[in-house]
Amino acid sequence: MKRLILLLSLFVLMFTSCAKKIDGSSKEAMQSSIAEISESMNEEEKTEFQQALMLVTFSGVELRDLIKDKDPDETAADLLSVLDGMTASEVISLAEEIKEKRK
Repeated sequence: MKRLILLLSLFVLMFTSCAKKIDGSSKEAMQSSIAEISESMNEEEKTEFQQALMLVTFSGVELRDLIKDKDPDETAADLLSVLDGMTASEVISLAEEIKEKRK
């Protein structure tokens, strides 16, 4: 049942944002592209997309990198590159993969 709901959600998201991709060239470009993608979604889809964004983004952040003297700009660039070029459905799919691996 969960897989059916996931597949239907992904199907809907593919049609609502099929051509729109996240622009990770800068922080401002990323924020703008995410806002543009989100505009065409209903509230439930927006929530799912935002949660997936957070999971995907922070799954690539190592706590030890935040604690040690790693350059904050380098960490930010790493976060931008993770999502660059992805569609909403790709972000959600990746988040689901991350959740499955953590089980």
